[in-house]
Amino acid sequence: MPNIVYLWDFETGDTQGWSLGSNTVLDGGSQIQGTYSLGFTPPETKSITYTTIASISDVDLTNVSKPILIFMVKLVFTRSTYPPYWKNGSIIVRINGSIDIRTRLLVGDAFSKSGTNTITTLVAVDLSQWAGQTITIELIEYHENAIWDSAKIYVDNIALLDGADFEYNTGIVAFDNEDKSIELTVPDSDLSTLADIDRYAIALATPDWKYSTMEAIAYTDRDSLSITTSGKYNKNVNYTTIGVAGEYYQSFSKLKLRVFVNLSGAYDGFSEKFVVVFLNASLQYRRVYMFNVYYTFNGFAQRFASAVVTTTYGSTASGSRTITGKVYGNKFGMALKVKYLVGDPSVVTSGSIRLEIYSSDMGTKYGEVSVDLTVASEQISTFVENLPCDTDLTFVISWSITANARIVLLIIPLVKVS
Repeated sequence: MPNIVYLWDFETGDTQGWSLGSNTVLDGGSQIQGTYSLGFTPPETKSITYTTIASISDVDLTNVSKPILIFMVKLVFTRSTYPPYWKNGSIIVRINGSIDIRTRLLVGDAFSKSGTNTITTLVAVDLSQWAGQTITIELIEYHENAIWDSAKIYVDNIALLDGADFEYNTGIVAFDNEDKSIELTVPDSDLSTLADIDRYAIALATPDWKYSTMEAIAYTDRDSLSITTSGKYNKNVNYTTIGVAGEYYQSFSKLKLRVFVNLSGAYDGFSEKFVVVFLNASLQYRRVYMFNVYYTFNGFAQRFASAVVTTTYGSTASGSRTITGKVYGNKFGMALKVKYLVGDPSVVTSGSIRLEIYSSDMGTKYGEVSVDLTVASEQISTFVENLPCDTDLTFVISWSITANARIVLLIIPLVKVS
């Protein structure tokens, strides 16, 4: 069971300390979980609009080390002729009156059909930067254009957790414009007591803003759920989806997260937090899994080819390349891949490519590896393991080659992150 520090489910028939906005009432119509929820009527405006749903102050996180806010939202939007329109419609979580974390609940700006559209989903927001503090939380409805006959937003089951039941770390390393994916399978022992389950949700708990494309899929032994962004929608925001079981799921025996990313541009590294939440038929939170996925893109591992031209037998070419950067994660290792693009080892009488890893000031050397160019047309060195993460490093790639013909080498620093 998740460690719930605060739970605002409104089943006492009052607002439990929340101050309601002018468009919000305590609704007793059993809209989401139990009898009561917050019922909000969004204004139909044709301009950028922020409207407070509710807020609560003096939320004490003094003894909370990994705060995660989760809550459920139900949208009921109606339009008779065309699908209701909710441009960039979002629920914003505003912390201490200044920092906004925006969650998109639709992929696109319009609902799927004319008539009544009902969507129930779960929102997750990572609040770890406020651990140990006392904060104010405000829930805000945001849109840039709105067209409907009627609209209602219900909020319920607001919970503040201290961490997940289980937490995992993994990482992705890729180059600019290179698609990359990673999978992480939850150990069987972490699923053995997962029972009394009716549905589950996957949510990105940290804002996505760097990707050209990102997709995260939670696979179980029953089905799968995914969240995606193509750059146009869900940019700069958290986003989420929830699956409703066709049958009552008593238990799950498999959970796997797969993340696919594509990114254009040079970024040092960053991380995202994905949350998978399991709920019972009463929509009570039964189990929370957190996946910390660390990314390194173009921080230092650019591909580069060095053309070495020799016109006289026995001539020697040498040089070096220095790259600086950092890798985000718990730990990482580094190796060197070298491949002949022109020529082969038979034209090289002696030669090697060497990778050295230093601290940013070159004062500490963490290790080195090398590749003998006379051995094979394509090689990968051993890895230098347990290199320091989240700190600036200097990488030096050097070469010395004696050959009797022209060669061109592709030299790729390889990184593995965990």
